[in-house]
Amino acid sequence: MAEPPVASSPAAARLAFKLIEDGFGPVARDVIATLIEHGTQQYGELLRASALSAAQLRHALLVLIQHNCVNCYLKEEPPTMRGPGPSYFLYEAALPNILQILRVPRFLTHMFDEHGNDAAWMVFSLIEHGRLRWDQLAQAVREHVAGDGNEAEAEHADPDKLRNLFRSLVMERYIERVPACTLPPPPQQVHPNARKKKAAPKPGSEEETELLRGQQEAGVRQEYQQVRFSIPVELMGIGQGSAEAGASVKPAGKRKRAKEPITGSAEEPAKKRGRRKAGEAPLGCAEGRQQDVAATAGAATEVVLWRANYDEFNRRSGFRNDTIIRLLKDKFSATTAQAVEGMLLANARYEQTAQPAETVMLSVNDVSGALQRKHGNEGVPENVAGVLRHLSEDGLMFLDSCGSGPGGEQFKLHMPKVLQFARLHDLQAVIRNKFGPHAIRIWRLLLLNGQMEQKQVAELAMVPKEEAREALYAMLQAGYLTLQDVPRTNDRAPSRTFYTWRASSHVTIARMANDLYRAAGNLHERLAHEVAKPKPNSKRTDVLEASLLELDTQLCLFSDV
Repeated sequence: MAEPPVASSPAAARLAFKLIEDGFGPVARDVIATLIEHGTQQYGELLRASALSAAQLRHALLVLIQHNCVNCYLKEEPPTMRGPGPSYFLYEAALPNILQILRVPRFLTHMFDEHGNDAAWMVFSLIEHGRLRWDQLAQAVREHVAGDGNEAEAEHADPDKLRNLFRSLVMERYIERVPACTLPPPPQQVHPNARKKKAAPKPGSEEETELLRGQQEAGVRQEYQQVRFSIPVELMGIGQGSAEAGASVKPAGKRKRAKEPITGSAEEPAKKRGRRKAGEAPLGCAEGRQQDVAATAGAATEVVLWRANYDEFNRRSGFRNDTIIRLLKDKFSATTAQAVEGMLLANARYEQTAQPAETVMLSVNDVSGALQRKHGNEGVPENVAGVLRHLSEDGLMFLDSCGSGPGGEQFKLHMPKVLQFARLHDLQAVIRNKFGPHAIRIWRLLLLNGQMEQKQVAELAMVPKEEAREALYAMLQAGYLTLQDVPRTNDRAPSRTFYTWRASSHVTIARMANDLYRAAGNLHERLAHEVAKPKPNSKRTDVLEASLLELDTQLCLFSDV
């Protein structure tokens, strides 16, 4: 099954520019635009390409890294005959994180419904400030409580209660550690058509050295995954609340608004700032700031920065998990949906990537226990093993049976297959509504049979030739079909060339995602225009907000899960 397209379409980029300008000002927008246009950049390259002053760029990078809109990596070149190779820091626009700004109201609503008001304020503080230490986060929550008029409640707030709430959110993966800026950049993704089979490298060759270096970098990234949701020792104990309750550490600077654009006030960095020694920290580096705080306070304990984990919110807050459960309920039964919900709940603690290929092997006891913890005994189907066994025998192959284990029968759920089925279901509904019933019949025919000539399409789809031609060219213009010319002679004369039509699910889904981002951008711009009026129409703004949230549900399915 095809993977969902990465949110990197032109329409997605334009929407990201609007969101960044609204939140951080035009200078930050120019930095993001440069990074998206030119890709990953060193500081010097970014300074030249952005045409900004050094002070503006430095200030903008600090704010964007603080709010997780720019990723920072350490690139180490291979050693040379003269000694170790140079190392330098790279900056990359975190486009998926930027687009999550649209979903913040949904995230907070989900957190309030699941864990209460304090948890919602805690997540809001992390989203508002980007990344915080634990003491800063606790102080921010107390300030929010005091800001609601509950000064006495904020002053006597139980620190142990806040700490326990924080630990539960970390264990449920709603909050994660900020990755260190010394992580190597992610490997480049090669298109499947460009991949070539390579023989095993010879011992001592450059290919073997490159392979070993890639394995070492993968090991460094895996080390972060292992500690991503680990809780420091000082947050595991009880009785440390008195010291934290009296702390007055201010949280990091709040997000700049459009009325407070980034102008830059820092000093110009030294020349060749992009290249540094491996031990030095770059602009906005979380690890560098942690070292500064620890050195200033004389603390011997580890200083950790935390941020909201958008991937987990996308799984739980009405997106991936709900899509899978709703599809299985409509396709099979409510009991099947309940059993699969248990698999998703039991698998949550094992997921390390935003788009896992499958769940781990889960036993019937694991599934029943996960459902019981969330819904009680009434939420557990009577025969979980039989329900899952029946699903594994279905021709769609959503579920695999893996034999028996200590907890009973074991199963694995193929989430990409279920989500791809859901995408195709929604996509066909869009094609039917946009181009008519004949068009969806033609698109399905091409998807199943590969490339076909126009005459064959009309005959097999049982559609009049004129209507088939209109539907084909309408979908071609919209980007939902492709047309391939096959010349019979070298001169490629049109009279001696025949043309074949082709439908690709991956191409069509990518086009659909781009159309959704374009519509979301238009809705966001219209909503901003209505809100900026001296007397905004509340009914119209409510309709626009509801439409944007509904559209964002489809956006997540087609681009983020």
